[in-house]
Amino acid sequence: MLLAPQAIKAIAIARGFLSAENINIVVCPSFRDYPQRLRMIFKITRGDDVEASADAESDLRVAQASQFAIVAGAIAKKVRAEEAPFITCIGANAMGIAVLSIARARLYLKQDNLDLVFRPQFVHVNMQNETRSAIRFAIFSRPL
Repeated sequence: MLLAPQAIKAIAIARGFLSAENINIVVCPSFRDYPQRLRMIFKITRGDDVEASADAESDLRVAQASQFAIVAGAIAKKVRAEEAPFITCIGANAMGIAVLSIARARLYLKQDNLDLVFRPQFVHVNMQNETRSAIRFAIFSRPL
């Protein structure tokens, strides 16, 4: 789990460099050793066809104390309601929980013939009169 936050930050940085060339990428997380769900695989592909809407109503906050199964259920619920959810998190543990949640939500949505991909990006959030760096995941659904 410790490598997932580093990988996500690297992908967010790469997205910044690739955007200068009008290239966008998306990430599809999966469990390498299902059903144990201990190791993750990230499949990175071009995602120029995917557009995000900045709907603050669909923004989920993930903290290090969040339970990934509950967050996954919230993601699946929003996707089933045809919303494009976002997850904002601060810190490595919260980022790991966010990635696990997206991977678990993919399993929940399989029965609906839907798959999920995400785009990570760096953002700044105001917390208690202080600006902090965070990662924001834009989550997109696609038909299987």
